[in-house]
Amino acid sequence: MPFPGYRSKRTVTRVVCLVVLLVICGTVLTRGITSQIPTGTWAPAGNGTHLSAPRAGAAAVQLPDGRLLITGGDDGSSAVANADIYDTSGNFLAAAPMNAARSQHTATVLPDGTVLVAGRRGRQWRGYQQRRDL
Repeated sequence: MPFPGYRSKRTVTRVVCLVVLLVICGTVLTRGITSQIPTGTWAPAGNGTHLSAPRAGAAAVQLPDGRLLITGGDDGSSAVANADIYDTSGNFLAAAPMNAARSQHTATVLPDGTVLVAGRRGRQWRGYQQRRDL
Protein backbone atom coordinates (compact mmCIF):
# COMPACT_ATOMS: atom_id res chain seq x y z
CA MET A 1 0.00 0.00 0.00
CA PRO A 2 1.44 3.41 -0.98
CA PHE A 3 2.28 5.93 1.71
CA PRO A 4 -0.15 8.86 2.49
CA GLY A 5 0.01 11.69 -0.07
CA TYR A 6 1.26 9.36 -2.81
CA ARG A 7 -0.06 10.08 -6.28
CA SER A 8 0.20 7.65 -9.10
CA LYS A 9 2.19 8.60 -12.20
CA ARG A 10 -1.07 8.64 -14.15
CA THR A 11 -2.63 11.23 -11.81
CA VAL A 12 0.49 13.42 -11.92
CA THR A 13 0.52 13.23 -15.73
CA ARG A 14 -3.16 14.23 -15.89
CA VAL A 15 -2.61 17.18 -13.57
CA VAL A 16 0.42 18.38 -15.54
CA CYS A 17 -1.49 18.08 -18.85
CA LEU A 18 -4.44 20.01 -17.39
CA VAL A 19 -2.16 22.81 -16.15
CA VAL A 20 -0.42 23.05 -19.54
CA LEU A 21 -3.78 23.09 -21.32
CA LEU A 22 -5.07 25.86 -19.02
CA VAL A 23 -1.93 27.94 -19.59
CA ILE A 24 -2.23 27.57 -23.38
CA CYS A 25 -5.96 28.43 -23.38
CA GLY A 26 -5.38 31.38 -21.09
CA THR A 27 -2.63 32.69 -23.36
CA VAL A 28 -4.80 32.35 -26.48
CA LEU A 29 -7.78 34.02 -24.81
CA THR A 30 -5.66 36.84 -23.40
CA ARG A 31 -4.09 37.58 -26.77
CA GLY A 32 -7.53 37.57 -28.42
CA ILE A 33 -8.97 39.94 -25.84
CA THR A 34 -6.02 42.34 -25.73
CA SER A 35 -6.16 42.78 -29.49
CA GLN A 36 -9.68 44.17 -29.04
CA ILE A 37 -8.73 46.75 -26.41
CA PRO A 38 -9.07 50.29 -27.83
CA THR A 39 -5.76 51.84 -28.80
CA GLY A 40 -6.83 55.47 -28.36
CA THR A 41 -7.63 55.92 -32.03
CA TRP A 42 -10.95 56.24 -33.80
CA ALA A 43 -12.00 53.78 -36.46
CA PRO A 44 -14.41 54.87 -39.21
CA ALA A 45 -17.90 53.43 -39.14
CA GLY A 46 -19.71 52.52 -42.31
CA ASN A 47 -18.66 50.63 -45.39
CA GLY A 48 -17.22 53.59 -47.24
CA THR A 49 -20.30 55.71 -46.56
CA HIS A 50 -20.35 58.72 -44.27
CA LEU A 51 -22.76 60.91 -42.34
CA SER A 52 -24.34 63.64 -44.45
CA ALA A 53 -22.67 66.22 -42.19
CA PRO A 54 -20.05 66.00 -39.43
CA ARG A 55 -21.69 66.83 -36.12
CA ALA A 56 -21.58 66.98 -32.36
CA GLY A 57 -24.59 67.21 -30.06
CA ALA A 58 -26.72 64.95 -32.25
CA ALA A 59 -29.41 62.63 -30.93
CA ALA A 60 -29.39 58.95 -31.84
CA VAL A 61 -32.13 56.40 -31.31
CA GLN A 62 -32.47 52.74 -32.27
CA LEU A 63 -35.44 52.09 -34.56
CA PRO A 64 -37.64 48.99 -34.10
CA ASP A 65 -35.98 47.29 -37.10
CA GLY A 66 -32.51 47.62 -35.53
CA ARG A 67 -31.29 50.60 -37.58
CA LEU A 68 -29.95 53.73 -35.86
CA LEU A 69 -31.44 57.17 -36.60
CA ILE A 70 -29.06 60.10 -36.04
CA THR A 71 -30.70 63.54 -36.04
CA GLY A 72 -29.43 67.10 -35.97
CA GLY A 73 -26.34 68.23 -34.16
CA ASP A 74 -23.86 71.07 -34.55
CA ASP A 75 -21.36 71.09 -37.43
CA GLY A 76 -19.08 73.63 -35.75
CA SER A 77 -20.72 76.72 -37.19
CA SER A 78 -24.43 76.14 -36.59
CA ALA A 79 -27.04 73.53 -35.79
CA VAL A 80 -28.03 71.21 -38.63
CA ALA A 81 -31.36 69.71 -39.66
CA ASN A 82 -29.80 66.66 -41.33
CA ALA A 83 -30.81 63.14 -40.39
CA ASP A 84 -29.03 59.89 -41.23
CA ILE A 85 -29.78 56.22 -40.77
CA TYR A 86 -27.03 53.73 -39.91
CA ASP A 87 -28.27 50.34 -41.09
CA THR A 88 -27.40 46.90 -39.77
CA SER A 89 -25.02 46.21 -42.69
CA GLY A 90 -22.83 49.18 -41.69
CA ASN A 91 -23.94 51.84 -44.19
CA PHE A 92 -25.04 55.42 -43.62
CA LEU A 93 -28.12 56.52 -45.56
CA ALA A 94 -29.41 60.09 -45.73
CA ALA A 95 -32.91 60.46 -44.27
CA ALA A 96 -35.39 63.29 -44.73
CA PRO A 97 -34.15 66.39 -42.88
CA MET A 98 -35.99 67.79 -39.88
CA ASN A 99 -38.14 70.93 -40.22
CA ALA A 100 -35.80 72.88 -37.96
CA ALA A 101 -32.10 72.63 -37.16
CA ARG A 102 -31.50 71.21 -33.68
CA SER A 103 -28.58 70.45 -31.45
CA GLN A 104 -28.49 68.93 -27.95
CA HIS A 105 -32.04 67.62 -28.33
CA THR A 106 -33.69 64.26 -27.67
CA ALA A 107 -35.13 61.62 -29.94
CA THR A 108 -37.63 59.03 -28.70
CA VAL A 109 -39.26 56.12 -30.51
CA LEU A 110 -43.02 56.13 -29.93
CA PRO A 111 -45.11 52.94 -29.64
CA ASP A 112 -46.26 53.22 -33.27
CA GLY A 113 -42.62 53.32 -34.48
CA THR A 114 -42.47 57.03 -35.30
CA VAL A 115 -39.73 59.15 -33.75
CA LEU A 116 -40.40 62.25 -31.64
CA VAL A 117 -37.56 64.79 -31.79
CA ALA A 118 -37.87 67.53 -29.19
CA GLY A 119 -35.75 70.05 -27.39
CA ARG A 120 -33.15 72.60 -28.14
CA ARG A 121 -33.11 74.48 -31.46
CA GLY A 122 -30.20 76.23 -33.07
CA ARG A 123 -27.11 77.57 -31.38
CA GLN A 124 -28.63 80.74 -29.95
CA TRP A 125 -31.42 78.97 -28.08
CA ARG A 126 -31.97 80.41 -24.62
CA GLY A 127 -34.95 78.38 -23.50
CA TYR A 128 -38.23 79.66 -22.25
CA GLN A 129 -38.45 82.01 -19.35
CA GLN A 130 -41.60 82.05 -17.35
CA ARG A 131 -42.52 84.90 -15.08
CA ARG A 132 -45.36 84.85 -12.63
CA ASP A 133 -46.44 87.60 -10.30
CA LEU A 134 -47.83 86.33 -7.03
